[in-house]
Amino acid sequence: MRVMSMRSCGGAKRLYWMHNRLAPPQLRIDMTRINRLREAHQERVARMIEYIIEDEVCRNIMLSRYFGENNTKACGGCDVCKRNASRASQPKDIKTLILDEIRQAQEIPMTDLISRFAEIDDNSIITIVRQLQDESLCRVYPTGIIFATG
Repeated sequence: MRVMSMRSCGGAKRLYWMHNRLAPPQLRIDMTRINRLREAHQERVARMIEYIIEDEVCRNIMLSRYFGENNTKACGGCDVCKRNASRASQPKDIKTLILDEIRQAQEIPMTDLISRFAEIDDNSIITIVRQLQDESLCRVYPTGIIFATG
């Protein structure tokens, strides 16, 4: 359905309405439909925000629920599944040992910490130290030195 037409007349362009415009009293506005559409839009926005904020439920499961499916199997590939897998693969005692080492030394370079736990993958140690920093249990400076807090 075309609403407007544009024509060139010499160097000027003109817009023409293809249909007569309705006067305000002739407009039919269904407020119940508009309110229903507004509520549906607000619900969709709320679900999108929930998708962004949620960090415990698999993204694939959330998308399945959004589209009305009952998928109860985690995908294993989204950010939530990967984070949960890394948490599960790190025994609590390793995290505790690293924290104890940091507290005992009070300040320790990251390289020394990695060398003291040679049996553990370097990236795993870095991840654990970042978690400890997120929990405000230590502070890592740009120089690579880790300080105990608290």
